[in-house]
Amino acid sequence: MLHGRSRLTLDQVIDLAAIVADRSGLIVHLSASAEVIAGRLARRDGTAPDLAHLTALLDRYTEVFAHLSQHAPVITIENP
Repeated sequence: MLHGRSRLTLDQVIDLAAIVADRSGLIVHLSASAEVIAGRLARRDGTAPDLAHLTALLDRYTEVFAHLSQHAPVITIENP
């Protein structure tokens, strides 16, 4: 989603969520604030996207996982 699209199609994601649910599993969504992610990327790569871009990306991930939660249990873990 970083570049405006996902590696998986919507149908593939829904199929994956159904498989997870059928196996009594759950989807774990690991997240952190834009500031934490920017800091980690800067340390790892020497650069990071601006906070507005990261915030928009995090908002999109929140939407995606909310949609997934309609098909399989989702737990979000926020890393401080």
